[in-house]
Amino acid sequence: MTKWGVVFKARIIPETLHVKIENEVLRLAVDIALGTGLRVSEVASLRIEQFRPDTNIVRIKRKGGVEQDIYFPEPLMQKIRDYIQRRWSDTPSGWLLCIPGTKTKVSRYWLSNNWRLTQKDQGIKQTYRFHDLRHTAITRFLEASQDPSLAQVFAGHRSINTTMFYVHINPKKVQEAQEKMYKKINCGGETA
Repeated sequence: MTKWGVVFKARIIPETLHVKIENEVLRLAVDIALGTGLRVSEVASLRIEQFRPDTNIVRIKRKGGVEQDIYFPEPLMQKIRDYIQRRWSDTPSGWLLCIPGTKTKVSRYWLSNNWRLTQKDQGIKQTYRFHDLRHTAITRFLEASQDPSLAQVFAGHRSINTTMFYVHINPKKVQEAQEKMYKKINCGGETA
């Protein structure tokens, strides 16, 4: 819940859940999903040449073939640069995320399955889908920005209605806001 009274309906990963991810490829994919809100297919399709050393803006082909510039926060971008340097300094494959020990790009299935197995291996009973990382990122962005139109751009949604899926208005908070608004417009004066 945020201070503006929104309860989020989307399935989000609780802040108290800590999943230890040994696999470096999966760990980076999870970081990217949480840091950018990208869909699993968008994460799996990232190419090394999309990441330039002079910017944190990465051009992504979104759902429906629409291209969009996505900002990667500096700490995340540094993780990606370090990963590229470590993993691809000798023989790059072109794909950012490859199945460990190969130059084969990860698939949506590989990411989803390994994310689920990692949680199960740690005894997490209620596992979360890889797509729930996107829900978590969008929800946290909405909480931080307090602005559904900014969240719409962040998520790459065509319609604000899709973004509004992530919110549910708390009636008590609406009442509190209405009381506050009335006090302001009434200027503390008497009612008739």
